[in-house]
Amino acid sequence: KKLGNRVTLAKVNGEYAPRNEYEERYFENPLANAFADSMLECGKSYGAEVSLFQAASIRGGMKDKITNHQVKYSIAPFNNKLKLVELSEKDLVEILKASAGSLLTSDKDVQLMRCAGMEYSVKTDKEYFLNGGKNPIYDLFIGGRKVDTVNPDENRKIKTVITDYMLVMPCLKNI
Repeated sequence: KKLGNRVTLAKVNGEYAPRNEYEERYFENPLANAFADSMLECGKSYGAEVSLFQAASIRGGMKDKITNHQVKYSIAPFNNKLKLVELSEKDLVEILKASAGSLLTSDKDVQLMRCAGMEYSVKTDKEYFLNGGKNPIYDLFIGGRKVDTVNPDENRKIKTVITDYMLVMPCLKNI
C-alpha cells in the first residue's frame, strides 16, 4: 500500500545474476553502480561532486525490468537514507584505502566502494601487502582531476553523498 502500484523504473538489457554475495560485492556490479549514479544525481543540486556506495547494501540481481517494489523489497531493502558530507581529499583517500585494503588483508566482508563523479584503481597483488605496502589506491580522479593518493590535500573539500549506514562503517570511524 505504501508504494502503490508496481511501476517499472528501468528496463534492463540482459540479466545480472551474481552467483554469490562475494561476487556481488567484489566484482563489477551494475546495480551498485546505478545506485551510486542515482545518489550523485540527487546530490548535485546541493553541490555534491561525488557519491560513495557500498556494494554490500545491494541484494539480488535483475532481469528484464526493475520496479519500485523490487528496489524497496529485494534490491535495496535496508531503507538507507542519503547524507551529504564534506570530506577532504585526504579523508576520501583514507576511506578508499581502508575499504580496498579489506580485499587482500582480512577475512571480513569486502566493502569496496562504488562511486560516481570519480574513478580509482585498486592494487590486488597480495605480495604488495605482504611486503609492507599500505596504499592500495592509485589513479584516483575526481571530476577528471588527478588526486595525489600518496599526499592528498587536507584542505580541498569534496561534497560527497553517502548512505547513513556508511556513518557506522569502520572505514569512516576515524574521519
